Order: sequence, then C-alpha cells, then structure tokens
Amino acid sequence: AEHRGDQAGPGEHREVLETFRMFAHDQGWLRRLREAVMTGLTAEAAVERVQNDARAKLQRRTDPYMRERLHDLDDLANRLLHQLTGQPFVTALVVDPDNHDIVWAGVEIDGVYRSMDGGDTWTHLKEGLYDPDVHDMTIAQTRPKRLYVSTAAEMFMSDNLGDTWQVLGIRDKWPLPYARGMAVKPDDPRVLYAGCGETTTGERGHVLRTTDFGQRWEVLDFPTPANATLWGLATHPADPNRIVGFTLFGEVFVSDDAG
Repeated sequence: AEHRGDQAGPGEHREVLETFRMFAHDQGWLRRLREAVMTGLTAEAAVERVQNDARAKLQRRTDPYMRERLHDLDDLANRLLHQLTGQPFVTALVVDPDNHDIVWAGVEIDGVYRSMDGGDTWTHLKEGLYDPDVHDMTIAQTRPKRLYVSTAAEMFMSDNLGDTWQVLGIRDKWPLPYARGMAVKPDDPRVLYAGCGETTTGERGHVLRTTDFGQRWEVLDFPTPANATLWGLATHPADPNRIVGFTLFGEVFVSDDAG
C-alpha cells in the first residue's frame, strides 16, 4: 500500500478533516462541554450552548479560513447530538446492480431497511441483525448475491436480500473491534475489504481482506501505521486492483496490487 497522507495538497477535504480533528481534540472545547453539564444542563443542551458560543466567536474572526470552518463545527456538533439523542440517520445506501428498484438503506441506530419499488415503500429487516448501529453496507455479485453490513462491533451477511442475517464473528478474527467502511473487489466478488479501528476516532486502524466470505481475514500491510480508524474504502471497475482507504483524520492509503 502506498501512503498518501503526507503528500495530499491543502484541498478542501483535507481542511475539513483537519478542522474536525481540531475541534474533536481541543481540550478547551471539551472543558467547556463539561462545565456546561456541571451547571445543570443536559448533555444535549451543553453541546448546543458550546456550539453557539464557538459559532459566534468564529463569525467575528476576520480570517476567511476560520469563517469557512463554521459548517465543520456544525457537522461535529450535529454528530454529537445524534449520538446523545439516539436520533437515527442514514449511513449507507446500496442499489441492486441487476434490479434498480431494489434498494437497501443502512441507518445508524435503526438497522437496515429495504425497498422493492424504488423507494416508495420500505421494510425493516431485523431477523438476525441484532446490532442496529449500522456503519456501512456493500453488495457482492456472487450467486446468490451477498449483502454485507458493518456495525460498531460486528459484521453481518445476508444471502437472501436481507430477509435474514448471519453473524461473521469479527471479534474473534480482527485485531481491532470497531468495524467501518467496506468494499468488494470489482472483478472478484469473493474478495471483501473492510476497515477497522479502536473506536470512532481511536489512534490505530487497519484494512483487512477476506477471500472466503468472512470466514478468515488477513491484515494488509501499510508502509506506516494509520493515524486513526480506517473510515472508508473505495474501488473502481476500471482498475480492479486499485484499492483506496482513508482514515477519519485524513490519511489516505492506496494499493495498486489489490492490497
């Protein structure tokens, strides 16, 4: 794998990730959250108060870079509020490659839904999917097709369009317990890549690969250790051996030999 984290230019995506990291690790920001809670506010109200105070300060800044980071502050605060309130939100969408009327939606804190009519109606698919904290979904064009779901502490597979789910048991097979992004190799649906980490942020991360539908996994080598959880993975049919993975904090790893 080739490490692209230190070579990335100062583009918009890198700035967003660095701003997210700045707020998430800012001790003053965290201290103000704790102080707000100590005054008797709920955790949700504390986040909103600190968000509003920080927003007002950023709006007074003349530095255009810092003013542009307002939406990143709002994104971070909204993520915290989602976690605190348990409010569900969509984290993944998968469309059946052979029948575009069949769509699956992964919802963090509310499991998986399926539509058989292009999104007009939805069915909640719960049998065997005991962890509703869905992080990502992908589909492999095997026979039968296999639908994969990653959650905060497990991975699931369905070979009947989501009617029932099987547990893959990653806790006993992975070096780190937190599952995130996934990608199927475009020219070989037996090969699945998955990203993992310690927690939502964490200080370590790996990309793993299975060639037997999740029975066995191997950790792929990086030239340098990842700085956080491997948040997402991507492939492209034009170059099936090119695998791209990125961490929550903006490091990008690229492999041109399928890992």
